[in-house]
Amino acid sequence: MEQDSHLIVDRETGDCIGELNPGDRIIRKKIIDELPDDPGKMPFSNGEWGKTYNSSLNKLARLNLTAAEYKTILLFLTLVRFGSGLVAYGNYKPVNIEWLETELNMSNKTTCRTLQKLLGHRIIAQSYSGGERIYFFNPYIYQKGRYINKTLFEMFKKSEWAKELRK
Repeated sequence: MEQDSHLIVDRETGDCIGELNPGDRIIRKKIIDELPDDPGKMPFSNGEWGKTYNSSLNKLARLNLTAAEYKTILLFLTLVRFGSGLVAYGNYKPVNIEWLETELNMSNKTTCRTLQKLLGHRIIAQSYSGGERIYFFNPYIYQKGRYINKTLFEMFKKSEWAKELRK
């Protein structure tokens, strides 16, 4: 037996049932039971997820935003729709100011000021559809999906966030 290997011993009998060699890993039975049938595919997560750039998170942290602005960003991240960047409820109905006020327990003045600051930093963009304001999240900060649509690209391509990633 090599010096770098370790024996695997049955606790009940004390018998040697195998050995671990350098580079071997131990995987708990609980994990093995949860693996998919296809061993070539490992699930990443059970929930929804998106992606962001480290440099964007670093820049967000250095903006000295207020608590209300950070709360709004975090809430918006959970509502970004796949591919489009639209900030909307699960049924794709766009988020409105009144709902945001209620959800984050903020006054109308604070909510409006918060959205203006996020618009000014190009963290979000505002558009109108059917007479309603709709908001889009900057895909150079956070997005869901592999690609963004052309409209979203056009909204944010000249933002500081996009320029920074192209350096």
